[in-house]
Amino acid sequence: MMNEHQKLQYALGVCDQQTSRLLETLQKNPHVLGCKISGSGLGDCVLALVTSDFSWENNEFINIDTQLSIQGLMNECS
Repeated sequence: MMNEHQKLQYALGVCDQQTSRLLETLQKNPHVLGCKISGSGLGDCVLALVTSDFSWENNEFINIDTQLSIQGLMNECS
């Protein structure tokens, strides 16, 4: 259901490129059962439902550099 909901978010255009890449990376992991953005606007976080044997240490997205700005939190991922 989370993945289906996320498809609707894509269709509405409320998911930016960086968040889309994060979601695509999560969806490729066999231990991720579902994931989606959450929050207002372009989503302020990503939710993921994972199996009990999911390992955060083996994933490229564990550290995301950010900085605060007048506009809010700005993601500095490449």
